[in-house]
Amino acid sequence: MRNKLAERLLGTVLEWTDEELKKERPILVALASLKYDEYHQFTPGMKFIESLACWLNQFQSIEERKIAYGFIRNRLIFFSGFEMNHLVDLAYPSIIRTKLLEMASKNLGIPPWKTYQLSKSDEYQELNARSLFLGLSDGARIDRFRRTNNMGLSNEQILPYYDLSKEKACDLKRNLKKALAQIKNKDESEISDGEATFKLLFLLDDFSASGLSMLMPKGDNYSGKLEKIHKLVQGRLSDLNIIDKNEIKVYPVIYVITEKAKLHLEQAISRLLTKEGLGDKISNWEIKAVLTLKENSVFGSQPLDDSMRDLIDNYYDENIMDDHLRKGGTDDVKLGFAGCGLPLVLNHNTPNDSLFLLWSYGKFKGLFPRASRHKGGLNGDAKSVSAFKE
Repeated sequence: MRNKLAERLLGTVLEWTDEELKKERPILVALASLKYDEYHQFTPGMKFIESLACWLNQFQSIEERKIAYGFIRNRLIFFSGFEMNHLVDLAYPSIIRTKLLEMASKNLGIPPWKTYQLSKSDEYQELNARSLFLGLSDGARIDRFRRTNNMGLSNEQILPYYDLSKEKACDLKRNLKKALAQIKNKDESEISDGEATFKLLFLLDDFSASGLSMLMPKGDNYSGKLEKIHKLVQGRLSDLNIIDKNEIKVYPVIYVITEKAKLHLEQAISRLLTKEGLGDKISNWEIKAVLTLKENSVFGSQPLDDSMRDLIDNYYDENIMDDHLRKGGTDDVKLGFAGCGLPLVLNHNTPNDSLFLLWSYGKFKGLFPRASRHKGGLNGDAKSVSAFKE
């Protein structure tokens, strides 16, 4: 009954004829049931079609509402939980295993297309064992990665955090010695402490649109997740003797990344290492992505975006700007943090890199309300069908 009421309200807001409602309803119901209803930040009892009706009702004219509806129907990119899990599942076989095979091929002089021979070699098995996997955030979905990528990896190699204690480092070293002894057919006592070090560091995270949360310029220095990893590599991890800081290769593996973020990270890493006199180690860092969003995903790259631009300007609320959002280097967040301009929603939350109309918590309420850790909980008031203007 509630769903039918929401559909009727949506038809009223858009002034659809019976024919238009008949045409659009199956599409909306399919999108809602297959994807959009699973959005985690809807208030209790709220679903997509009801949220869409309330969101559209904020626009003053029927023309504006139809423009906004057409944009959502044709340009919105929504990553469902199933799709994100699929990207997690692909990370090892398509990115990490490929890299290990490439390195084994180079070290052994075996052609890269002989994947079966390479995968059975001691060289490959050792590279696999000497790989350490660290989660950069909850979005890394380490639990999923552990369950679905059991191709010679042990749970002890895969950790949901990157700030390791001395005790955990000792555990890692002990387990690595055991694995290397088995590969080399030796006794554990024959594996030296210097030999039992990790050679490859894979850093897992779900999403990056600007790259700034990973590595952000801060005067002459940098801040962010990768800056912390760099300090750990040069400091604690090396001091604990679980890596060789001069030889370790670091691979941030992002499940979804934009071309803008990838370019920023590559350039920022190069500048950071060069500034610290480690320019010869730049090649030891390489950004990897399971899925790269091309420039044609960004707002402004499609003809349909032109008509939406006036709506963004007209309904922008300057009060949503705060100190955190200013770190993106833009005067406003009409196009989201750092002007990323993504028409994108992740099933668990809407990134602030997306168009503000999608997540806004100001006077204009977003279609997919955003939970912000910088503002403490879910932003925006609960909406319902009773919020309609008379």
